[in-house]
Amino acid sequence: MRIYLVGFMGAGKSTIGSALAARLRWEFIDLDKEIERREHRSIPEIFETCGERAFRSLETKVLGETCRLVRTVFATGGGTFTNPRNVELIKKSGVSVFLDVPSTVLINRIERSPRPRPLFRDPVQAKALLDERRPSYELADITLRVREGSDVHEVVEGIVARLREDPCVT
Repeated sequence: MRIYLVGFMGAGKSTIGSALAARLRWEFIDLDKEIERREHRSIPEIFETCGERAFRSLETKVLGETCRLVRTVFATGGGTFTNPRNVELIKKSGVSVFLDVPSTVLINRIERSPRPRPLFRDPVQAKALLDERRPSYELADITLRVREGSDVHEVVEGIVARLREDPCVT
């Protein structure tokens, strides 16, 4: 089985994914980090030199190559699950979990983050992008509403509980 964490930038997919993988004693792959490793440059550099379209194509290629791995938790990029081809790849190879974090929390995290986000301009634009992407995220097999102030352990245990309660996703 494979678990794919999906959601907006700042949702905590990498942090939660790493902790969930440790909890399950599985492997963990951060899709953005894997792309950076393969390309020998950062995501912002790829966006700047090649554009978003080229990045999305690369993202789909790497996703397809890694989705054969088993017992792996994946943290996807914020736009990964908005591409119908990626949704198809993920649904065929594992379980998707949407980390549904309040927009105010997401924007606060993004603004405080030292990590550059190529698609973040300002809070108004970020909220509009989140609203645009939400219908795609809601296609996930599981939606986990993450309350403000939830800690990593609480979110991980929430995912584990949801996986156990739905026999169709294991």
